[in-house]
Amino acid sequence: MVNATTIKQMVNETDSPVELVKNVNSYLVNDTLGVMFLVGLSVIMFLGFYYRSGKVLKSFQATTYLSFILAVFLGILGMVPNIVLYSTLLLAGISLALTYIVE
Repeated sequence: MVNATTIKQMVNETDSPVELVKNVNSYLVNDTLGVMFLVGLSVIMFLGFYYRSGKVLKSFQATTYLSFILAVFLGILGMVPNIVLYSTLLLAGISLALTYIVE
């Protein structure tokens, strides 16, 4: 169980913000911080794009492209596992294929 003293020690022992995020990711949320962030932001982006354009396909395309870019950056930081990175790449490929099929 993580308590307040453990969090204070974690903050005091880190030298950079990247290390702090990695420690929070590994100790507090069991390596799912990046995945939760990516999924939550993807849902918000999709709803925002859908509200602005009113088209599901264009909203899906924009969301998958931006999610893939975000997943690459989170992968560089070590916050998402490789399967999440490959999944976003697959979704971006599907949306690219849908672009050529539908239009």
